[in-house]
Amino acid sequence: MSNKKIKYLQHKLTRQTSELDSIHEKLAQRSYKLSESALQDLYYQEAYLQEQVDNTQAQLSRLKLCDKSTKKICLKLVMIIAVSVAILLDLLLRFFL
Repeated sequence: MSNKKIKYLQHKLTRQTSELDSIHEKLAQRSYKLSESALQDLYYQEAYLQEQVDNTQAQLSRLKLCDKSTKKICLKLVMIIAVSVAILLDLLLRFFL
């Protein structure tokens, strides 16, 4: 489940970054030709997309961190269960032999 979420967020981040780059290009190429309202609109879009990119990056970082800690917890649980099973088997063998 988390791998799908990570791939989705990576795709979303790539798409948002491309949109942001496109706006940067428009601003660089046509800023002298655009009206004041069009420039303000592009700057607003740029700020909005930058905020989305930052949010997506933060989500991706949190998800990757959570995924790592989940794996560590699962590994510790498996180790505890393995030790418990070994102790129980030892006790059963002593009891029946």
